[in-house]
Amino acid sequence: MQNKMCSVLSLVALLWAGQTFALGANKTQWYRGNTHSHTILSGHGDTAPEQVAAWYLDHGYNFLVLSEHNKFIDPTKVVLPTPRRADFILVPGVELTGKQSVHTTALNVKKVLPWHFDHPERWRIAAEHVRLINEAGGKAILNHPTWKWTLGLEDLMLVEKLEMFELYNGAPDSHNHGDLTHDGTEKIWDGMLTAGKKVFGVASDDAHQFQSYNPGDSNPGSGWVMVQAKELTADAIVKAMSEGHFYASSGVVLSEIEKKHHQFSVVVDLAETEKMLDKKYVVGHLQGSDSHPHINYPAGWTVEWISAGGKILKSERPTWSAKDLSGTISFSTKEAQTYLRAKFIFVREKKAGQKEAFYAWTQPAFLK
Repeated sequence: MQNKMCSVLSLVALLWAGQTFALGANKTQWYRGNTHSHTILSGHGDTAPEQVAAWYLDHGYNFLVLSEHNKFIDPTKVVLPTPRRADFILVPGVELTGKQSVHTTALNVKKVLPWHFDHPERWRIAAEHVRLINEAGGKAILNHPTWKWTLGLEDLMLVEKLEMFELYNGAPDSHNHGDLTHDGTEKIWDGMLTAGKKVFGVASDDAHQFQSYNPGDSNPGSGWVMVQAKELTADAIVKAMSEGHFYASSGVVLSEIEKKHHQFSVVVDLAETEKMLDKKYVVGHLQGSDSHPHINYPAGWTVEWISAGGKILKSERPTWSAKDLSGTISFSTKEAQTYLRAKFIFVREKKAGQKEAFYAWTQPAFLK
């Protein structure tokens, strides 16, 4: 890692439709989790549910959804290693693997839901998933909309009561960043937010392969969420996510979220990020590659403040040094319209002049 990485990330100040929250407020704390993973039961995974759960337990996660394709894995039947740390749970869930490549994670449901519904208009399949999940008392995450270019902005605008979608999916063929003819997930997200749709962005690894690490594999650890909740229970985690009390990451670690006097205050402390990016399983996106086309951030840190229309109101290049314990960044919500969100990018040099990028995305502050 470069010397410009420093100690613990503290981030951001967000306003949630007039409500502020921060690490420590109401005795909440951060929990790291993955909402999308697969096992040998999928037919194309390579590891049993118990060993998949053990991987996340061993790598510092606090919760995991064993979101198998149209199969419910009962968390109470999954045997975890003993002795083990107590701050790890399995959140029940299923990936509704619908027709025409429309997939949706059903968080906190207790059984497989009907998934056979088909329609020439793919958005109707997604809408049916969301309806069924809500009726079952769960929460829906629409998965990898740019995989096979399944769903675009016009489609997702038609899906009622959609609260969460995968902004980032770690599978190599997810096309998160789009291409010359298709929008990436961030552009789709900004389109929904600009139109007044309140949707939160999730990151997951969508892991299938745990026994091998190759460029074409869907490996664990490439994307996750950090959820700010009052306790580590399935209900508390899912409630916090549905309220937007989380951020999405592909490697960058954030901590405190707070807003004061119309100001986002972002304190970035980099030790945890440095530790995270030194882990072999956290793999950055090579800039200019097929999975990261036509994007070229400079080495080091970039912070973008993004508002209506996906407009970058300000792009900053913080120059934190190794001796700093923390660095502070602020931005006024008065300069934004409709919503304001922050994006953190860290880029480091690789061999042969290549650069790899890692991200964190805050949830949008919805402005009155």
